[in-house]
Amino acid sequence: MNKKIIFGLIIVFILSSLGAIIAFIATDGVDFNESIKVNDEKIFSIDNVNQIDISASSADVNIILVESNEIKVKYYGEIRCFICNAKNELNGSKEDDKIEFTSKFNTFGIHFYNNIKMDVYLPKTYEKDLTIYAISSDILVEKLTLDYLHIKSVSGDISASELTLKDAKFSSTSGDIDLSDVSVENITQINITSGDLTMESVNSDVKFNLESGDVEAHNFQGDFIGLSTSGNIDIDEIASEFIVDINCISGNVKIDVNNDALFNFVTDTTSGNIAVNFEYTVAGSSNDKHNVDGRIGESTNNIKIKTLSGNIIIK
Repeated sequence: MNKKIIFGLIIVFILSSLGAIIAFIATDGVDFNESIKVNDEKIFSIDNVNQIDISASSADVNIILVESNEIKVKYYGEIRCFICNAKNELNGSKEDDKIEFTSKFNTFGIHFYNNIKMDVYLPKTYEKDLTIYAISSDILVEKLTLDYLHIKSVSGDISASELTLKDAKFSSTSGDIDLSDVSVENITQINITSGDLTMESVNSDVKFNLESGDVEAHNFQGDFIGLSTSGNIDIDEIASEFIVDINCISGNVKIDVNNDALFNFVTDTTSGNIAVNFEYTVAGSSNDKHNVDGRIGESTNNIKIKTLSGNIIIK
């Protein structure tokens, strides 16, 4: 094909595309370098409700307890962008014993500021199940008493405090999880991909799966069982009754138990050092610098730690 013809076709394509964009801007309410306000809310009674699901995109979620029999979600804030068109909305529905809220972040253009919030005004009397799923959003929950709490975040942090739960699950991808003053009757499941886990005064049996992130726990009560792919684990002031079973591929593991604690331990590292800062009775016939098994007194408490590349400290 002649080069002039090809060049002409390219010019036509570019002009047609520009024309389409201009037409879209002219007919669909696109703003140039404008501030777009968002303000919407939904309200439902919680009578006979056993499940509340909240889904947010690019809007920080904040749970606020209120003296009411209605749950209200307020979706508000401001977006600033260049050549933009925003169709952000809040949807809500109630069917049988379930209420759902979903925020949709649908904005065309170049964004340089986004301050959208999703405040959830939850009745203090609600104690059933709550699920929160958020993308590009931080989540803050506190002072809740629930049968089940499930929080999942993609590209955002989770902060939870002063919780009394029967069961719990926290999942995060590219974000940290911070738990403080949390009591769970049964099991807490924690899954993190690329993020840190911090626990302060947590009373729960924890099962975890961590990929690329550190763990730091203080005043922890319960069992701590799971796998860490890459990251350090530091558990401080562990309670008197416990089962610790940690498999760490790359990272150091430090467990700080009470001075008068009684427990059995099994430690194994392929590339790393082991230090047990207690007087103990050797258990096992192959103890060396990479494998140390023993016991302190007679107890059903157990510590089992295995690392592929990392040091192990029990003190």
